[in-house]
Amino acid sequence: MQQTNKTPFDRERTDNPLIKMLVHTSALEQEIVSDEPYVKKLMELAAFPFVKIVFTPTQNPQIIQLFNEKHIEATSHQQLDTDFDYHILKKDDNFLNCSRNNDTHINPRTAIEITRILLVNLGLFYIKPNSPVNEGFYYQYRFKKIFPKYQFPWSVVVYTKGKSISESVYRQFDSLKHRLMFICRSADKASFYALKEPNNDTQDNTLYHFGYFIMLITGAFDDLAWIIKHLYSLDLKDPRYIGIKIPNDKTSTNFYKKLITNNKELHDYLTDSATQNIIKMMYPIRDTLQHREFIGASHLQHVQNNFSKNVFSIPMEAVKQIKAISEGDGRDYGFVFNDNKSCLVEPHLFITKIVENCAQIINNTLSLINWDRYLEVLSEDEIKKIRTSQKRFESGVGKSLGWGSEPICF
Repeated sequence: MQQTNKTPFDRERTDNPLIKMLVHTSALEQEIVSDEPYVKKLMELAAFPFVKIVFTPTQNPQIIQLFNEKHIEATSHQQLDTDFDYHILKKDDNFLNCSRNNDTHINPRTAIEITRILLVNLGLFYIKPNSPVNEGFYYQYRFKKIFPKYQFPWSVVVYTKGKSISESVYRQFDSLKHRLMFICRSADKASFYALKEPNNDTQDNTLYHFGYFIMLITGAFDDLAWIIKHLYSLDLKDPRYIGIKIPNDKTSTNFYKKLITNNKELHDYLTDSATQNIIKMMYPIRDTLQHREFIGASHLQHVQNNFSKNVFSIPMEAVKQIKAISEGDGRDYGFVFNDNKSCLVEPHLFITKIVENCAQIINNTLSLINWDRYLEVLSEDEIKKIRTSQKRFESGVGKSLGWGSEPICF
């Protein structure tokens, strides 16, 4: 079918190829010969029937041999044209003599992630070119991959429920699992619509999934607080005092005053200013979505930089927290305009960073709880089953799910 849509994300599942990318081979020679993980994935992804990945010509005999062995297409100079959705380059690469601000000029890691978002939103959940799985199985993998520190505690909770772990902890852990899985789903949906051609429909759909995404994250933070409360039997009768966020006008809370005597290491991590900045930046956005004037959205276009995106405005209170942890004054969070009165963000980049931040809080928190102490009530055989299961999980999430190997772009 002939492709007429401007972006891969506006195509139909029946279009072929769904996405077409040109790789600048000479700039990535070292990565190609050394099997750099994302470049290796690109070469493997080239075998998928609905993806077209073309490498520019090379005179390197080692790479030519590698391409021949893997049946990878390398175009001739005469075949080079502009009919590619993305150009895969390195930072400061002058290939095509184009500005790096162009959204179609991406690095190998971004290429893999963009392809992943496209395929899963079209229902193409492929481990290998001829090995599909269903959507539920895929998001089980995605959740376990992003939040790997959930696995061992969950095994402990399941085995020790009603013994050294209360029913309340079990229910809260189950609640956390569902929120984390839905965070993965809503992030993918919001990014998919954000990467489509900007218009009112894609703007509304992005905002719809983005709102759910943010509320799931603050809900997951509440799950953590209640898990901690139940695990350590913290004497906090008023639910308003059960939470991991410290109010801006306070240096601590009753929750943390109780926690410090039970797990000082966890207390110190959660009350650290860097951790609190991540936690706190979510709540002004949540409050805007739930209680106050709704998040504003607009279409931003910059012809010179070939930039055309739906963008959202986020509360300045959240901007302050983001700037405190950002490595690029907010640019790594998708800031495209910020004049200290308002801030516009590109949704896909913003969502990507928020998922990283959420995973950091969840994984670190669960890692700082001594789960081994709860195993004392189990038999040696039960403990061995938990350890064996965890060892299999650590050898690869895909392998632990019975896939035999890790998927290429999941």
